[in-house]
Amino acid sequence: MAINKTKSEEKRLKILLEVAKAINSPLNINKILNYVVDAVKQLGYDLCSILLREEEFIAVKAAYGLPEKQVEKIRIKIGEGITGSVAKSKMPEMVNDVSKDKRYIKFGERLMTGSELAVPIIAGNELIGVFNLEDRRKNAFNNEDLKIVTALADQLAISIKNSKLLFSLRHTNENLSIIYETGNIINSTLVLDKILKNILNLVVKKLNYDNFSILLLEGDKLFLKAAYKHPKKYDKNYYIKVNEGVTGYVAKNGKPQIINDVTKDKRYIPVRRGIKSEMAVPLKIGDNVKGVLNVESKKLNAFDENDLFLLSTVADQAAIAIQNATINKFLAQSNQKLKIINEIGKVINSSLDLDKIFSRFLHFMSKQLNYDFCAILLIENNRLYSRAGIGFTPMEIEDYGADIGEGICGMVAKTGKPVITNDVSKVPFYKKQSLKTKSEISVPLKVEGKVIGVVNVESRELNAFDKEDLVYLSALADQVTVSIRNAQMYNKIKNFNIELKEKVDRATTELRSANKELERLNQVKSDFVSTVSHELRTPITSIQGYVSLIHDGDAGTINEEQKEFLGIVKSESQRLTRLISDLLDISKIEEGRMQLIFDDFDLLDFLNNYKKEIQNMALSKDIKIHISMPLKLPIIKADSDKIKQIFNNLIGNAIKFSDKNTTLEIVVKENSNNIQIEITDQGIGIAKKYLKKIFEKFQQVDNKMTRKVGGTGLGLAIIKHLIEAHGGHIRVKSKLGEGSTFSFTISKNLK
Repeated sequence: MAINKTKSEEKRLKILLEVAKAINSPLNINKILNYVVDAVKQLGYDLCSILLREEEFIAVKAAYGLPEKQVEKIRIKIGEGITGSVAKSKMPEMVNDVSKDKRYIKFGERLMTGSELAVPIIAGNELIGVFNLEDRRKNAFNNEDLKIVTALADQLAISIKNSKLLFSLRHTNENLSIIYETGNIINSTLVLDKILKNILNLVVKKLNYDNFSILLLEGDKLFLKAAYKHPKKYDKNYYIKVNEGVTGYVAKNGKPQIINDVTKDKRYIPVRRGIKSEMAVPLKIGDNVKGVLNVESKKLNAFDENDLFLLSTVADQAAIAIQNATINKFLAQSNQKLKIINEIGKVINSSLDLDKIFSRFLHFMSKQLNYDFCAILLIENNRLYSRAGIGFTPMEIEDYGADIGEGICGMVAKTGKPVITNDVSKVPFYKKQSLKTKSEISVPLKVEGKVIGVVNVESRELNAFDKEDLVYLSALADQVTVSIRNAQMYNKIKNFNIELKEKVDRATTELRSANKELERLNQVKSDFVSTVSHELRTPITSIQGYVSLIHDGDAGTINEEQKEFLGIVKSESQRLTRLISDLLDISKIEEGRMQLIFDDFDLLDFLNNYKKEIQNMALSKDIKIHISMPLKLPIIKADSDKIKQIFNNLIGNAIKFSDKNTTLEIVVKENSNNIQIEITDQGIGIAKKYLKKIFEKFQQVDNKMTRKVGGTGLGLAIIKHLIEAHGGHIRVKSKLGEGSTFSFTISKNLK
């Protein structure tokens, strides 16, 4: 993202340079405005308009994104709308959601604007117009957009001002040619030293001044950057304080000064011999002073308003060129630093070994950034220990370390805040690590807010580091921190995986042993159930036979009470027989011994014969039976006994769990691949939480009705297997208190 951003900025600067060249070319103002609008279109904004002042209004003179018929009609009163407010205040405004700004005015068929950026076009303190950008997106603009548009507006202001002067000063052809040449020369490069040299040569050759100097503002000091016949021109450290002398006064107040007799001005500070007149003009971007152009002469009354105008024109264009060069230099440096950060990231992230990470990081820093001494220290037992270093002697790196709070590194480890020291001799808590160190910068290594170590860089020179170094080194430290954390996490995960594998191997062995035991116990259970079921079936059958003989009076006369008791015994023995049958069936299913005999099967014929049995089953509860089926169904392959077992179970359950005088409905449908049967009752229904489990073995719905009627919990598990053996499936829909629908299918394609 950062590299893409840099490329975008380079594109903007390229457009800015092209616009600067066009603005300073011999075009009339309309062509310049249209050229600027066309250039801005490359930046991808939805709408751009340039409005110039006409008395109390600002009017659109060039635009894209607006219907052509509207362009000449749009005039905005100064103070109205966002652009009118900018015109009035002479201050730029960036509105990233116009729907929340009551001042926004929509004109005719303009786009649905989401955000707007408006910058005043000002020459000196005079409003020339407004440079306006709009975009459909909200939050479309940022401070970088503001800088670029401001630069364009400043260049336009100069261009428009120059254009007006061209009309009013036609007789001063020489001056105008100088202005024209100034723009071409100054804006022909984005290298600051070349720009300063071009300005110097232009002023000296074209304006014939005796002495000339260019000073740029850095903090509260004006440093001499280029000069002609200045005694300090080779002194890089020479400066004038802001508000000191005539030049310092201009830097503070931002207003040009002509002093035609320096002996009468107390502000004058003599630097060169024989100087009698001085003129100083500020280098300004908007209201911000960037430096001063200073001219001196050995003649009294050497300068007039025409000189002031010419030098001010040079200063205006020079200021823009210097700003462009500064931005270009910053972007180039940022781009280079981003590349280095990216390269370091690749280098240190190519390994998960901490020693290799530290070694590669320090060697890369030393090679790419030319740092004299670099060290990485990590905290162990409340003390900083050196893990790697470069530039130090073996003894120095061995002894390199500090307690938390001791020395610069220890203080950074304690506070978690970076430290820049450009003269270690003035730091009372400085701990000497190397005899050669004069400057030091130290930044913390943090993981989730906790300091785990320090990256420390030292230099042989005083004042070796600045805030940019701090930002840069902090970014590099973040890269190292990520690599350290990755390496530590890797080792932690590696050790965890080893431990986990050992535990899994043990658990797997135990689980296999347990599974074998479970399989053995399950087989014992199955064998037991099968054996017991077989052994019980014969005596139960005998019991049923004798009970029936006695109950029916074939063994002698019995009274009614005896008959009732024998009826109960008969019913319970039948129930026991069903239980034994279920147990035998489930045992066969589990052992894979359940055999089905598939033969031609007529479901219609079966249901017509079975209808009587259903009615008999429902007779005791007066349940009405409704059967709906097609007139014709194909003959299929099925085990008729198992089909009857399926129906017996489902219909038996439906009757068992239904109240008296309800209805039982059986619906038969033919589908393309199967026959579908639905059995719907008006019984107690099944709660949703039980629906997924009712087809499992030994599962019963836990309510009063099921406890009352009893059951093995095997019936549905058995019929599910039987249905699937017939190539079908079974589903259930139910609502508690409203009944249930069991739906199952039988394949038509079995052979």
